[in-house]
Amino acid sequence: MLFTCVQFVGFSQNNFIGNQAIVMLNGHYTIEEVVYTLNQKNASNVTLNRTLSTRAHIFLLEFDSNQISVPEIVTLLKADERVVLAQPNHNDIKPRNTTPNDLEYSSQWSLNNSSIARIYAPQAWDISTDGITSTGDTIVLAVVDGGVDINHIDLNMFKNKHEIPFNGFDDDNNGYIDDYDGWNAYSQDGNVNSDSHGTHVAGIMGAKTNNAEGIAGIVWGAKILPVCASSGVESVVIEGYGYVLELRSKYNETNGDSGAFVVATNSSFGVDFAQPADYPIWCAFYDSLGAAGVLNMAATTNGSYDVDVIGDVPTTCPSNYMIAVSNINSSGQLLGGYGAVEIDLAAPGTNIKSTIPGHNYGNKTGTSMATPHVAGVVGAMYSAMCSFDMATVYSNPDSMALWVANQLVQSVDTSSSLQGKNNTNGKLNMLQALQAVQNNHCMVYEKQVAMDSCGLCAGQVLVSVLGDFPPYSVSFSDTTLAQGDSLFLGLCADQYIVEITDSTGFVLTDTFLLDGNSPMNISHVVNPASDQASADGSLVASISGGTPNYTYLWSTGSTDSNLTNTLNGTYSITVTDNYGCMKSDTFYLYTVGINETFNSQTIQIIPNPNQGQFQIKLENVNKPVNLKIFDVSGKLVYLKEVGIITNSYTIETNLRSGLYFLQVNDLGFKKIVIQ
Repeated sequence: MLFTCVQFVGFSQNNFIGNQAIVMLNGHYTIEEVVYTLNQKNASNVTLNRTLSTRAHIFLLEFDSNQISVPEIVTLLKADERVVLAQPNHNDIKPRNTTPNDLEYSSQWSLNNSSIARIYAPQAWDISTDGITSTGDTIVLAVVDGGVDINHIDLNMFKNKHEIPFNGFDDDNNGYIDDYDGWNAYSQDGNVNSDSHGTHVAGIMGAKTNNAEGIAGIVWGAKILPVCASSGVESVVIEGYGYVLELRSKYNETNGDSGAFVVATNSSFGVDFAQPADYPIWCAFYDSLGAAGVLNMAATTNGSYDVDVIGDVPTTCPSNYMIAVSNINSSGQLLGGYGAVEIDLAAPGTNIKSTIPGHNYGNKTGTSMATPHVAGVVGAMYSAMCSFDMATVYSNPDSMALWVANQLVQSVDTSSSLQGKNNTNGKLNMLQALQAVQNNHCMVYEKQVAMDSCGLCAGQVLVSVLGDFPPYSVSFSDTTLAQGDSLFLGLCADQYIVEITDSTGFVLTDTFLLDGNSPMNISHVVNPASDQASADGSLVASISGGTPNYTYLWSTGSTDSNLTNTLNGTYSITVTDNYGCMKSDTFYLYTVGINETFNSQTIQIIPNPNQGQFQIKLENVNKPVNLKIFDVSGKLVYLKEVGIITNSYTIETNLRSGLYFLQVNDLGFKKIVIQ
C-alpha cells in the first residue's frame, strides 16, 4: 500500500466499485501514457476498461484493489498534470420517485403502475409538484365540459377574486355577471352544473394530491376552472371558449391582477367524420386562444377511424395551439381514433380512476380520459418552467405557449405500436416534458470567448450565469470565483472546463476548446549588395504562423513583403496579421565572411572556438559600445549596449552551435564559432 492513513471527505463506504476509477484527461495526452505512469509508480496493474467518451476524453480504469484502494488511486490521478478530473465509479445512484399518500393512488396505473404506458408522474414530481409558477402565477386548467362538482372534497376550484358571487353585477367588468365559480354557457350565468364526466376530467388534471384523500392529480396545486359548454350546439362551445379567452386576456393585460392564468383547456367532445372547412370559426378560435397563451387539448373520436381520411372536429382543426390526443390502455394498445398527420400523441385513457360527484371516485374509459392527462402535463410544465423563461408570460404569451407545445410533443416516448398512428409515433411522458422546459435545473450560462489569436496566451472567456437559485460558484479550470459573471484572462489555446454550482448544490459542467493561432515567425533570404557603395541588395521575408493576410512595414518605409534595391546595412521589419498580431525582426545586409575588418590587435575573442560563453577584449575604444551578433543569414540574434569597455566584456548566450559574426559599433565583423 502506498498510503498508511488517508482521510477522504465525500468517500463513503460501499458507494463505489472497489477496483475502478473514472478519469478525464487533458486532450493533449493519451490514456496509455497515464496508465503507464501509474504502473511504473506502483504494482496495481492498472488497465483501461473502456473509453466512456472519446470527444470528452473520459475513460474507465480498472486496477488490483488488493494493491491500492480507490481513494489512493484517485489521489494519484489528481496529482497527474495530464488529468483534468478523477473520481470513483459510484454505484449508489437510485431512481427518485415522489409518492403521494392519496388513498386511491395505487390504482392509478397511468401515473406509475404500468411499465408500458405510464407517464412517469412520480419521477416528474421530483422536479415540481407545485400549482404556482416560478414567477408566482397560479396555474389554472379550464375544463370545457358538461360541468364539475365544485364542492368535491378532492378538487381545487378556481374562484374569481374580483367578482362578488350572486349579486347580479359584473363586478370585475369582464362581460360576465356573477362568474365567481366559472361560467355556464348553457344558461349564460355563473351557476356551474355538477357533471360526472367533467368532474372525472378535472380530477385527472388537478385533484388535490398528497392529502391522504382519494386520488392524485397530475398538478398537485393547480386550480380547476369549470366551463359548462360541452354541447351539440356549436355556438355554446364557442361561447365557452370565449369565456376562457376573456379571463386569460384580462390576466395578461393587468399583469396578473385580474382574470386567470389559464394555460390549458380540455375538451372531450366533437363531431365524428366532420371537416374543419365546415367549422371555420370553431377551428380559428384555437388560434385566438393561443395568441393569449392558452393551449387546447382535444380528444379524438373513440371510433377506430383514421381521422386523416374520414375527418374529425376539432382534432383535425389546423391550429398549432390545439393538441389532438388518442387513447391507449395499460398495455400500450391504441384504442379509438388515429391519424399519422392530424393526431399529435397518445395518452392513457382506459380504466382511469378519478373523481366523480358526491365526493366519490370511479373508473371511466375513452379519449376523454386521455386528453386531461396531456392538459395536466401542460400545467405541470408551467410549474417547472424557469423564471427567465416565465419572464415573457405577459409580453409574449403566444410564443411561450407554442414553445411549450413543441417541447411537449418532442418529449414523447416513441412506440412501435404507435408507428404511423400519430405524427410523433409516441405517447405522453410527463418526466421528459418537464425536463424539456427546466433548462438544467433552471440554470443556463453563456460564454463569450476571445481566441488566443496571436499565440501569446492572450485569450479571454467571459462566463455569464442566469438561473433561479443564486448565488453561483463559477470554477474555470481550477480558478474559482463565487459570482455569476466571471472574466478569465491570459488564456492559452487549450481545452477548459467550466463548472457552475448553484445554491442548491446542482452543478452544470461544460468542456470546450479555446482556439488560437500559432505565433508568427519571420524567416528571410539575404542577398547582399555587391559592394558597400552599390544599392543592389535585397531582403526576402517569409512569414509562418499567425493568420493571413499580412501587412508589412520596413524601417525604410516600404510596405512590400520584400525589400529591394538596398545598400548593405541594418534593416528592421514589422509584420501584422489579420487579427492585428505583430512580429518584428532586424536583419543586416552584408557579405558574410568576406570583409572582416577587425584584426587581432583591435578585438580578441577568448576562447575561440567557444561554448556559448566568451570574453571580448577591446583596444582603443573609449566610447560606449554596441555589440551585435548575426547568424550566417544576416539575422540579428543578439544586441547589447554595454557602455565603455576598458579591458574586456563577457557574453553568455544560448545560441546553438554554429558560425556567427560579431559587430562592435560601426567597425567590421569578427567570426565567432560556438560549439
